Amino acid sequence: MQAQLGRGKDSWEETLLFDLSAGGAGIHTRSPLPLQSEVRLRFRLPAGGVGAEVEVTALVVRTGPPARAAQGYSHVSGLHFLDLHGESFDKVRAHVWQLLDQESG
Repeated sequence: MQAQLGRGKDSWEETLLFDLSAGGAGIHTRSPLPLQSEVRLRFRLPAGGVGAEVEVTALVVRTGPPARAAQGYSHVSGLHFLDLHGESFDKVRAHVWQLLDQESG
């Protein structure tokens, strides 16, 4: 899923989000992110499901080269969401459950 990564005050760059959960996500990046740094992640959940734009602050808890790189991306990072609460949390959780239901059905 396409997303945007914010490393600075008003600086956004394209990233590729994978492995989404209500507690965090994996992302593909073009350059490494420092461990334990805070970043912002902005993404849109598919409109066919719960459809919502989410922006969250996250802590980088894992980083390194990917086992398989997505085109144009050379690193992966694991993020732990720090401030995903309320309606945004509910929408991400509903999206994840919808994906799990599709896989099991």
